[in-house]
Amino acid sequence: MKLRDLVALTVFTSALAAPLWGHTRAGLVILYPAKDAVYLQADSLGASGESARLDDGRYVFQVTEPSGKALLSTDAASCRQFDVAGGAIAGVVSTGCEHLTRFDADREATAVQLMPFSGAKNRGGMYKAWIVKVHDFLSSCAALGVADGLSVVNCGFDGENAHGFTVAQSRSYLFKVRR
Repeated sequence: MKLRDLVALTVFTSALAAPLWGHTRAGLVILYPAKDAVYLQADSLGASGESARLDDGRYVFQVTEPSGKALLSTDAASCRQFDVAGGAIAGVVSTGCEHLTRFDADREATAVQLMPFSGAKNRGGMYKAWIVKVHDFLSSCAALGVADGLSVVNCGFDGENAHGFTVAQSRSYLFKVRR
């Protein structure tokens, strides 16, 4: 399984409408009507058709601009944690600042809202969602000199280590939000 095949972003609107799909130079991108309509959900199949189930455990997510250099998530990483059981998101970690969740009855799965995050500075309104296991995140933050990465918004950036998320250990997905 390829790391990029993991994450499916799901849109929820009042009618649970499906997202629009479009193509960019970076590949397939999903278009959402607003930032608060973007949710993270583990899908049973990835883009390549292979199983994209997550390993059980605790994960953390972030939202960045497509390059990964600019972190757009605005809350502490501890607020952005979720648990996976049986290959699907079981729920968020109760921290007092956890993100909203929704249940997708069609997929029989829980989805986690990515908000709050700042608006993209790029002209296309493009974003990148990342997820990584918490233990890998904490190791990557420690490599950037931050002992407890969950207690801060941003661990820093150093080439392949984008705020505690490395390409080798993380999964990511591009998405676009209408302005």
